[in-house]
Amino acid sequence: MQPVSSRWWKELASGVVIPYRYGLIFDGVGGSQIAGPLFVTDGYVTMDQTNIIRRTCSRVKMTDPTGTLTPSDPSQPLFPDGTELQIMHGLLYPDLTTEVKSLGVFLIEETDSDAGVSPGSTEIWISGSDHGARIARAKFTQPYATDGISTLDVAIKALIESVLPGMFTYNFIPTTVVPAIATFNVGDDPWASACKLAADSGGYELFPDGFGTLVLRPIVDPLTLPVINPPVGGYVEGPGCQVTELRHTLANGSVPNWVIVISQGSGIAVPLRGDWQDTDPRSYTYIGTLTAGPGSPPVPGSAPYPLTVQKIDTALATTQGAVNAVANAIGLAGKGSFDGVVMWAVGNAALEPNDVLTLTRQSAGVVGPRAYVFDSWVFQLGIAQMTKGTARRVS
Repeated sequence: MQPVSSRWWKELASGVVIPYRYGLIFDGVGGSQIAGPLFVTDGYVTMDQTNIIRRTCSRVKMTDPTGTLTPSDPSQPLFPDGTELQIMHGLLYPDLTTEVKSLGVFLIEETDSDAGVSPGSTEIWISGSDHGARIARAKFTQPYATDGISTLDVAIKALIESVLPGMFTYNFIPTTVVPAIATFNVGDDPWASACKLAADSGGYELFPDGFGTLVLRPIVDPLTLPVINPPVGGYVEGPGCQVTELRHTLANGSVPNWVIVISQGSGIAVPLRGDWQDTDPRSYTYIGTLTAGPGSPPVPGSAPYPLTVQKIDTALATTQGAVNAVANAIGLAGKGSFDGVVMWAVGNAALEPNDVLTLTRQSAGVVGPRAYVFDSWVFQLGIAQMTKGTARRVS
C-alpha cells in the first residue's frame, strides 16, 4: 500500500467521500509534462499481479476545456504516438486540501473523442497500458541470448536495454541468482521473456510500479507481509466499514498442495529438482504428515484435502537454491486460492496488489477476522468510485 496521511482512513470511514482525480500527459517515458492536470470523470484502472501486463486503464474520460487537446495530428498532446498518461486519484478534504496517489503511468494506446455543440464540451476517452506493454511491443529484431554468467538483475536489465536502451528507471533488488543461458528468437516478446526469466530462474517478479519504475523483487510468503489494519474504519464489519459487497468462494479445482520444479538443459550439468509442499496445518490445502520429510509423499488419510500435484519444467534455474525458490514462489502464488473473495469497497487509491487486509463478513462465511492477500484491484473512476479487489486467504 502506498503511504497515506493520518487523515486518509478517517475520511474514507466518514461516509462522505469526495474523490479527486486528474491526469497528467507526458511526451514519452520520463519526458516533459505537456498537458494537465485534466480532471478525470469516468473510466477504470486495473492492477493485476497475475497478469504480465500489470496495470491497464480503459475508457478514462476527460474533457478538453479549451478545444486544443483533442487529437487530430501529432502536434496535439493526446495524439497516441508515444505519449503517456499518469492517473492521479485520491481525496478532496473538507478544508479543500487534497491527497492523491498515482494509479500508474500508461502508454496511450487509443483515444476516442466526442464533440458537443458548444466550445469546451469535447469529451476524450483514453485507454492504455503500463511500461510492460511498451517493452512487449518492441519485439526482438535479432536473436538474443543471456550470457549465463550475469546475475538475474543484471541479465534482465541488459535484455530490456537491448530493445529500448536508456528509456526506463529501475528498482531491482540485487541478487546472487545466475540464470542459465537463455536464447530468444526474432519476433519474441522481450517483456514476456524477461518476466519468465525472473520467475523461472529464482522465483522473482518483474513489474512497473505506480510511477512507471521497473521493479524486480522475490516473491515472498504472504504470511510474512504486514497486515494493513486501519486506525479507523477498514474492512471488518462494524462502524465505518468500507465494504459494500463481498463474494466468498471455496473451490479446490486446481489448487496444488505439492509443486515440483525440474530444471534441466544444456547449461545445467545435472538435473535439479525443487519441491514446495503445503505443510501448514492451518491451511485448507494442507498436504498432511510426510512419510519421510520434505519432498516425500504424505501419509494416506493424514489430511482431508486431496493430493494435488503441479509439475513445472524450466531450463533456467542453475542451483539447488534457485530451483527451490522457483518451487516456493509457484506454491506461494497459489496458496490460499482455495478460499477466495471478491470485495467491493469505498474507493481507496492507495491500495496495491499484494496488500494484505483483514476482512470479516459473517453472512458470506468470512468469520474472523481473516487475512487475505489481494492479487488484483479495479478502480472505478466514475460517480460510483468504488474499488473492486480479488484476494485469497492468508490466515
